[in-house]
Formats: sequence, C-alpha cells, structure tokens
Amino acid sequence: MKGTNVEITDSDGELLSFKLRKMNVSASARRYALYERISKVHGEKPQAVQNMMMVASNLISVLSSENGDLIYPPADSVDKDDSVEKLFDDMDEDVFTLLCTANAECNPVKSSLTAKKKPY
Repeated sequence: MKGTNVEITDSDGELLSFKLRKMNVSASARRYALYERISKVHGEKPQAVQNMMMVASNLISVLSSENGDLIYPPADSVDKDDSVEKLFDDMDEDVFTLLCTANAECNPVKSSLTAKKKPY
C-alpha cells in the first residue's frame, strides 16, 4: 500500500505515528459517501462546520495506523458511519491541522497526471 509516514509530537510530548494512504477509488468513494452523510445529517449546522467536516472526511478516507489499518474504518452502512464525529471528539486540533496539511501534500487536489488526445 503506497502512502506517506507521518510522525507528530503532540502537546504532551507523545510521539504519534500515522500513515496517509495514497487516495484510490475506494477511498474516494468513501469520502463522497461521507460528504453526502454530512449534508444529510448536519445540514443545519453552519457552513464553516460542514466544511471542516468535509476536510475531516478527506483525512478519514486515507488515515491509517503504521501497519496500514484504517484508524476510522467504515461502518456497515453509510448512514451509520459516524467516523467524522468520532474524529472530532478524539483528535487534538493541532494534530488534525498537521495531518490535513500532510494529506494535502500526499494527495493533492490537482492530479499529477495529464492526458493528450491523439488523432486516429
């Protein structure tokens, strides 16, 4: 599994180790399913909170332990997948910010691939 190892020393001096997987089709599908759930379940919340939840969805889709297991594995169904809420409750804001920054570098929004049309 391709990815990037990330080590962070938290505010308590504890070393935290994570692996950010490279975004693949499965992770992307989960991310979009979480986006839909956020819109449906948290649609009444301020847009800034929803945006932060969507950023968390990006991270949740690729965040794994050092051995490659997803830290927030998907639930049996999208309606029951409360991973975003769990991350909000569990994770320190500074760690979240650092992981999101690392994820943006590991999985940039702009694709690094290009395609050219060739005439027949």
